[in-house]
Amino acid sequence: MEDFQGALAKEPFTRAMECGALQKKALGPNCDRCGLPWARFPIDAHYWVALDGHEVSMWDVPENERWFVGSDGYVVKDAGMGMPADADCLFAHGIVCPLGDGPDHSYPILLELYQEYRRSTRGFGP
Repeated sequence: MEDFQGALAKEPFTRAMECGALQKKALGPNCDRCGLPWARFPIDAHYWVALDGHEVSMWDVPENERWFVGSDGYVVKDAGMGMPADADCLFAHGIVCPLGDGPDHSYPILLELYQEYRRSTRGFGP
């Protein structure tokens, strides 16, 4: 039987590779698109993912975008494995990157952060 971390790691790899946020090396300290800093977390010994540094209630983030930091320092994506209802989570920087499309309007905290980033980076970027 596959271990818990291995099961959770499959889908996040695919999603993170699609948005360019997963690297087989340590990521740089800033987003390549907007230049804002992001938090870098290891998924395993070889892969890293770029997450926004803000921890928010998991209810304020789309279910398929919730990342949790394990006791070992690695991040895992919630796959309905019974996280506590009051848990905080991280989310991919790409959701709130000011040069992206922005989050769905049904997530007001993420939308507010996206708009704040857009205001702070007007006329700037890498």
